[in-house]
Amino acid sequence: MMLSLVAVFVGGGAGSCCRYLLSKVINEKCVPLGTFVVNVLGCFIFGVLVSMFLHHSITQTSKLLLLSGFCGGFTTFSTFCSETGYLLDGNGKNIIYGFIYPTLSIVVGIISMYIGLRIPTVFS
Repeated sequence: MMLSLVAVFVGGGAGSCCRYLLSKVINEKCVPLGTFVVNVLGCFIFGVLVSMFLHHSITQTSKLLLLSGFCGGFTTFSTFCSETGYLLDGNGKNIIYGFIYPTLSIVVGIISMYIGLRIPTVFS
């Protein structure tokens, strides 16, 4: 149990740091592009990892480190919701983005997950 908690803690810390750095590198104007890229990339990474885990023997601790820890810390639903709310409440200036941003995030995230799931099977 303790090793599982440490794995999630370490993976989550690494994922959170990567999310913060990547979001800061991407220039955010009126659309929260940093969070969009992080969440879509996180879906892709999650798909690749799940596919690899299905085809290779991986320890439960490694799964916790990478999926619950890293991917959980890297992606961010709360920031996504907060930014969507801000866009919708922006006095009408960004309201169209308030509808486009969550729609694209979900659609592109699912497509990224699907592509990620398929990549390791192509190479095995």
